[in-house]
Amino acid sequence: MNRASSADAAWKEYLDGIKRIRDMIFGHPYAADAQDRPGAHYLFHQVQAIAFNRVIAPNTAYPRFYLHGQLEPMTYSMGGGSADIQYRQSFVDGAGSYRIWGRRGSACLSLIQVMDGYWGERRESIGVRAWSLDVLGIAPGDHFELIACARERRDRWLQLDESIPNSCIFFREIFGNWESEQPSEIHIAPLAPNRDRPVNVSEADMAVRLKTAVAFMEEFIGRYSQSMIEDVVSRAGYNVMVTDETSWPGANAASGYFFLAYKLELNETLIITLDWEPVPYWGTQVTDVWHQTCEPIYHQSSLNSFQTVRDDDGLYRLVLSIRDPGAANWLDLVGHSKGFLELRVVPGREVVMPRTEKVALVDIRSALPVSTRYLTPEERNAELTKRRNGALRRWRY
Repeated sequence: MNRASSADAAWKEYLDGIKRIRDMIFGHPYAADAQDRPGAHYLFHQVQAIAFNRVIAPNTAYPRFYLHGQLEPMTYSMGGGSADIQYRQSFVDGAGSYRIWGRRGSACLSLIQVMDGYWGERRESIGVRAWSLDVLGIAPGDHFELIACARERRDRWLQLDESIPNSCIFFREIFGNWESEQPSEIHIAPLAPNRDRPVNVSEADMAVRLKTAVAFMEEFIGRYSQSMIEDVVSRAGYNVMVTDETSWPGANAASGYFFLAYKLELNETLIITLDWEPVPYWGTQVTDVWHQTCEPIYHQSSLNSFQTVRDDDGLYRLVLSIRDPGAANWLDLVGHSKGFLELRVVPGREVVMPRTEKVALVDIRSALPVSTRYLTPEERNAELTKRRNGALRRWRY
């Protein structure tokens, strides 16, 4: 097969894959629902953009930490990325050696991990090794330097697998106080840069990347989209919290997860009660049925342990609803009557299963403790303004 026909064949295979992706999304019953069909359109187009950003575009010869190409919850909402977390990813050759340096910010948790591969590579498993900056002895405000390579080193070593040509170094920062906590500065460069390496990949490599991009999209749509809510509904029905029984390549091993499929009418609320002792961090995120993060900057579609008002009896109570119930701990469904809620706790040690209770909106004040804090419309607007400004500053918008 000549070069032109080989490239044409790869392109045709890619287009066939895109059609399969579209059929996976629009062939699902959710896409027939007038409320959920716009989300299907958004998912179909964003998954293609993310596949380009994370599968086709990266060049391990010239690594950098990408900030905005995936899991930025305002634009790339696929996968239910938490509004509390800023994700940065760099792609490297496991046979290479890299210097990582910067200055730690003030996020409540800063974690770095190495993934031996990436989604869509059709591996039976993806090895993950993770480190907390605290464990590495890097305190907030400290300048730091790490070395990522396959050969063992004594100090601040991130182990790579030299057999993996496309490893991902994943830097997560979890923000509890959106107003005061600041992100870290982090950079990466090869210890032995080779500037003669091509910037654009060959046609043969592009054909491989197109195939991998389709596999990436199929994996995300098949495992981390509408199937998330379907799994919970099959196990427990709606409005009941369950533990995570999935295996997420790339997930933070230090975290524990609870999931809930919500289904509420305009005049209904769901009270979620957490009977937990203090932990370094817990946070919730609301998504639609496609597991796309509900708009989190202009709406309070997430809450964490720093933002939530604890009741006088020591319990946390969150109120999930479409309409504002007035409670400070409101989780805004952003107009969705059905979708998914993810609750992350760090560390993921044993904690009591959260309780849920569906209550009519008109009865919410009698169902909550008298100590519950309520906000006036003016106070709500002020809180949302602070939320918006803190999040946009963190993402450099």
